[in-house]
Amino acid sequence: MELQRTLELLRRRPGMLGVDGSFGQTAAFLEGVNVGQQGGLLQGFREWLVVQVGDGANLTWRALVVRLANGESGSGGSEGPSADDERRITRVLFDQLDQFLAARESTDGLLKIYDNYLKWLRRQDWYTPNSPSYLD
Repeated sequence: MELQRTLELLRRRPGMLGVDGSFGQTAAFLEGVNVGQQGGLLQGFREWLVVQVGDGANLTWRALVVRLANGESGSGGSEGPSADDERRITRVLFDQLDQFLAARESTDGLLKIYDNYLKWLRRQDWYTPNSPSYLD
């Protein structure tokens, strides 16, 4: 099945793909597709999200999506996200994924995504020549 069609089905009719529509199952499905594409689907997505959030270089893409969806309000408490929270977080995931894929598919898109991430890193006061994987 074509990737774009699969993503659209996952967004609009997740049950057709065996997914209940929750953020957790949706993210797990995307991880599976990503593995099937040898990391190609989500390559650069975490870096894209770090720039969008303006923080979180130490977080996974999943945590960054939750942070974007929740803004400054946090994660919704120890009881976990409500059904409404799950829907909102999943909507943010698909909105960000759509924007990311469009940016990545543009001319030199992946290069620009990594360049923006590197520029963001260099603006951080904690990113110094002593940082692991420092890029000069």
